[in-house]
Amino acid sequence: MEEIKKELVTIKEGEIYLVVPGITNINDIKKNLSLNLEKYKNIIWTEETRKDVKNLMSELKPQRTIIKKIAASFKRDGEKKVRVVYDQIKEIEQILDEVINPLEESEKKYIEECRIFKLNQKKAEFKAAIDPINEEIERINLEFNFIVREKIEFDDKWANSSSEVIAQKIADIYDNDVLLIEEKFKERKNNLKDYCELLTERKKLSSNINFELILGTDMYETDMQVLKDKLNKFADNQIETERLAKEKIEKEVKEKEEKRLAEEKEKLEILEKEKLEKERLEKEKEDKIKSLKIEIKEIDLECEILDTDTIEVLEYKLKEIKSELFRKEKEAEHDRLAAEKAEIERKEKEEKRKSEKTKTITLKFEDIKISQAILLLEFLNDNNINYEKL
Repeated sequence: MEEIKKELVTIKEGEIYLVVPGITNINDIKKNLSLNLEKYKNIIWTEETRKDVKNLMSELKPQRTIIKKIAASFKRDGEKKVRVVYDQIKEIEQILDEVINPLEESEKKYIEECRIFKLNQKKAEFKAAIDPINEEIERINLEFNFIVREKIEFDDKWANSSSEVIAQKIADIYDNDVLLIEEKFKERKNNLKDYCELLTERKKLSSNINFELILGTDMYETDMQVLKDKLNKFADNQIETERLAKEKIEKEVKEKEEKRLAEEKEKLEILEKEKLEKERLEKEKEDKIKSLKIEIKEIDLECEILDTDTIEVLEYKLKEIKSELFRKEKEAEHDRLAAEKAEIERKEKEEKRKSEKTKTITLKFEDIKISQAILLLEFLNDNNINYEKL
């Protein structure tokens, strides 16, 4: 680059005289007016002075008008000529700006690039130290389901600090922000858990208080006493809720038992009716068989005294009666065996139901909600699953 001269221009500062229209005897006028008008300063308008004041104003006003016009003209023309000189000076400034301004912008850009380069170097240097801490912060946030602390970002202000100072800052953040806050949150969570267990025992609740669900993120941000008041109020409401739920469960169990007894009674009545109907049918068959046997005896007696043709007719008829009798006896025997078999099967099923060991499963729901308990009962009832509360 060619060497720039130390002094490109010689700036001569001094007074600049501008020729503008004005008043050349200002001092004389001021002196003359002050002497001649002093006596009129305290005059007021009255009936006695009205004529003199009016004459005085008619003399002074035209002179004031002339002064105002000269002042306005001087201001207008003077500003115009000052603006010309001002613009000429600004033109010189602009010539210099055309060179200086780009250089200043280039300087700013260069400084910023250097700053960013240095900052990125520092960030890369401490990435290995910051990443594990951020992983720990993420684990803590997930554990508490709450933003315990935002992840650490390399502060741009650290760029000009030494590596030792930056390392100490990161260590301080981990010790004072991350670890201490985690311990504080754990302690608060445990205190709330202990308080809920105390409430459950004191108010004799059958289900535990799920304080995390009730309080949400308030458990980490709200005053402890406010949280306890909220949990205490929930426990009072829970007493009534559990009472209503217990009554509903007991009612459902009672209705189920009544339904079971009614069904058993209905089955017994049906069995009794079936038994009576079988006995009636068997009696009818026995009476029919007896009647057929009597007919057979009568035919045998008639055959002893009748002629051959009549005997053949009677023998044919007797054969039909015996065939019918045999069929009826077979049906009666079949029905009797079927009834005995059905009765034996019924008794075996009844005995098996009474004697067989029922497979039981004990389920323990510590944190089940009332609405969930009701849905569970509906499922058990719909699927005819026997249950009882321990």
